[in-house]
Amino acid sequence: MKFRLFLVMLLCISGRLVAETEISAPEAGNERQETTSDQEWEAKGIIPEGGITVSTQPITPIMNIVEKVPHDQAMDELKLAQDLWQKGKAEAASDVALQAYDDLMSFHLARHSKKKRQQLRLERRQAATVYIDSSLAYIEDFVKKNGNTSAVREEGRARLGDLHEVAQNYPELTSKLYKARASFDVEPSSPTAKS
Repeated sequence: MKFRLFLVMLLCISGRLVAETEISAPEAGNERQETTSDQEWEAKGIIPEGGITVSTQPITPIMNIVEKVPHDQAMDELKLAQDLWQKGKAEAASDVALQAYDDLMSFHLARHSKKKRQQLRLERRQAATVYIDSSLAYIEDFVKKNGNTSAVREEGRARLGDLHEVAQNYPELTSKLYKARASFDVEPSSPTAKS
């Protein structure tokens, strides 16, 4: 009985060894054989003519990347959006301002920190104002560039609809949005048509 158990274990171990050598044997043939000239070039810090397919040394970062506090990141985005808007880059300012607004809306402060909550509300309002103003300018420019036809004005109205979610929290921005929407109304084709 002991002999049979010993024989079964021996067969299992030998089968496992055969399987491991069969798996690793093809891999040995695929490995790249470096010549001494390649090794010399690499030691000097120069990439050989054929190039190196795999790095042989660890990669060291050039500089440390400091993670910012999410609020600081949002404020940097707001500042960038304001700078882009001042430079007349409406589309880019709109995109960055919306990101800043979304980031600022994700913060929730406790009720006992009244000054911090007021500051956060002010920052949200600034981001929303840059977003709405730059988006309105971009949409107006889009309509002008595309011929100000009824189909283009309808497209402009549809794009204005996307701004409503941000503008609804601020009365002055909502009124700007409604004024812009009224300017994109599709004019009737005949004077007798009802509006």
